[in-house]
Amino acid sequence: MVESLEHERITSRLAAIRGIELMQTIGTWVLMKVEDAEAFAARLNRRLGEQAASVPQHLTGAVRIPVRDAKSNDLVIAAVEALIAGLDQEEDLDEEPAT
Repeated sequence: MVESLEHERITSRLAAIRGIELMQTIGTWVLMKVEDAEAFAARLNRRLGEQAASVPQHLTGAVRIPVRDAKSNDLVIAAVEALIAGLDQEEDLDEEPAT
């Protein structure tokens, strides 16, 4: 019951973020469609740790986020908001630094 309440809470908070399109999910995951899913997931993982997000191979443009406890989910929500708002100032790992 608590897991389903937390799933509903994170889902509704993520759905309210402009630029995020949630996809139908089951279990303890949230799927969202974003532009450049691989880059988005990589940036989210750099902010929150390697297990924060993954890109499912069978869903183009999707990022999968596990539903955890409220505190962890709040960190995910804040990071997603910052990434969508363009507040993430990290350089892309694929880019060479300017010399």
